[in-house]
Amino acid sequence: MPILGMPAAGGGQRLLIAVALSSVIWWFIGQTVAARVSKRPVVGWREWAKEFAVLGLGLWIGAAGALIIGALALGGL
Repeated sequence: MPILGMPAAGGGQRLLIAVALSSVIWWFIGQTVAARVSKRPVVGWREWAKEFAVLGLGLWIGAAGALIIGALALGGL
């Protein structure tokens, strides 16, 4: 959502685009995790959830870092 300027500028169309883009990103992460986990002979939801948490956490840390850098660049922090 910050990529589309959601906190500063709203609107239904921007929100719809942001939600759709977010859904595509999380779907792609899920597919990547499924491909990584399915390389093992015996897997379950626990292994999938562990891999998903690792990739999801990386995405969240990257997004938070980008917001912090943006706030620093704009003098907000």
